[in-house]
Amino acid sequence: MEQQTQQQMHTKRRGRWRMRLAGIGAVLAVAAALSAFAFNGAHNADSTAPQQFAHGDITANAAWKARYDQTRQSVVSDLARQVLADDTITQAEVTQISDAYAHCLAASGIGSHMDRGLVAFEYDKSKDGDVEYYDVTNNQIHACLNSTDYKRVIALYGEMSWNKGNLSPEELNARTLDCLKQHDLADASMTAKQFNEIMMGASDKAQQLNEQHFDKYMNRANPQYNDSDAKAFAQCEAGPAAQ
Repeated sequence: MEQQTQQQMHTKRRGRWRMRLAGIGAVLAVAAALSAFAFNGAHNADSTAPQQFAHGDITANAAWKARYDQTRQSVVSDLARQVLADDTITQAEVTQISDAYAHCLAASGIGSHMDRGLVAFEYDKSKDGDVEYYDVTNNQIHACLNSTDYKRVIALYGEMSWNKGNLSPEELNARTLDCLKQHDLADASMTAKQFNEIMMGASDKAQQLNEQHFDKYMNRANPQYNDSDAKAFAQCEAGPAAQ
């Protein structure tokens, strides 16, 4: 059982690494994590994720102003319009939006709970294998995500806190690769194109390259794994966005 749990954690950790360019809106890591978490529910909660999705009050800087204004125009709920009326999303407003989403789920008979600061919905386990139930429930979840603007507001909040400079995926990747090379965590010969392909994970070749070059920093079961390199790898992965 312990081995299975470790393998599940490893799979999810690799998934987040490869999904860094495939998320909500601006295709950033935190958005990808939110999208996967919000729609896959508590069953996919990862103990290696941040303990709380809480960053205090976040104000849109110059790099984020256009995206913030765009989101303000796209929301559909009165609450979200109120939250985005100024250029700051407060921690209290995050709670309000989360509560609205949870209440919407409850009104559809879908349970939920907070997990590391994000709303995690709960499938009815007695319905396992019931395709119609999952189709209906997933549609209800999507409807709640959209009608409450939970996905739009929480993704924006998370992205602004994580990627302060609103860097493009290509910029993030270039800086990450430079950092990895500086710490001897990536081959000096690896090109930006190869690294982008790995990050996209869109082909079998890309996934094989990911396993070959980076599995040893994410998978404790890998014989080459060590805590020091794993920590440096995580810092390189997160560092560029915080600048």
